Amino acid sequence: MERIFAQIRDTAAREAEQVVQRAHRVADREKEHAREDAARQIAAHHDALERELKQAEERANARIAVDIRRDELAQSQEFIEKLFIAARERLRSLPRDARYKAWLASVLTRALAGAGNVSPVVSCNAQDEALVKELLAGAGATLAAEPAPIACGVVVRSADGRLAIDCSGEAELERARDEWRDDLLRQLHVTDAAPGA
Repeated sequence: MERIFAQIRDTAAREAEQVVQRAHRVADREKEHAREDAARQIAAHHDALERELKQAEERANARIAVDIRRDELAQSQEFIEKLFIAARERLRSLPRDARYKAWLASVLTRALAGAGNVSPVVSCNAQDEALVKELLAGAGATLAAEPAPIACGVVVRSADGRLAIDCSGEAELERARDEWRDDLLRQLHVTDAAPGA
C-alpha cells in the first residue's frame, strides 16, 4: 500500500509541476498581450492617461492571476480525481502476496480493536474471503455471509449494526485524499511564490 501511495504522490507531484508550467506559459502570453495593448494606448494619449493605463494593466494582471489560479485549482482537482480512479482500479488488481497479507492483518487488527467487544462481523470482497477467514481464526469475530463490494481491506460492524469501521482500500484512499490535495495545493503555492516564477 505504501508503495502505491508513494507512486500516486510522485505522479501527483509530476502532474502538479506540469500544471504550474502550463499556467505560467499562459500567464506570460496573457501578460505580453496586456503589455502590448497598454503600450499602444500610452503612445496615443498624453501623460495623464499614462498613469491610468498603468493602473489598468495592474488590474488586468491581477484578474489574469486570479483566472490562472482558478484554472490551476480546477486542473489539480481534475487530475486528483483521475489519480483516485486509477488507484481504486489498481487496488482491485493487487497481488495477494505476503505483503498484502501483512497489510490486511494490520488493517483487520486495527478495525477489530476499534470495534471492541461488540461481536464484530467482518466483511471483505470475495477474493479475500479465504485469507480473512484464516486471519480471523481465534479472533472472536465472524465473517459476513455476503462479500462486500470493496476492492480490498475489510469493513467491521457490530452484530447490531450500530457500529461500522470501514478499513477498505477505498476508505483508506478517501482518508488520504484531503492530505494529498493539501500537499498539491501547497506545492502549487510554493512554486508560484518561487523567485522568477
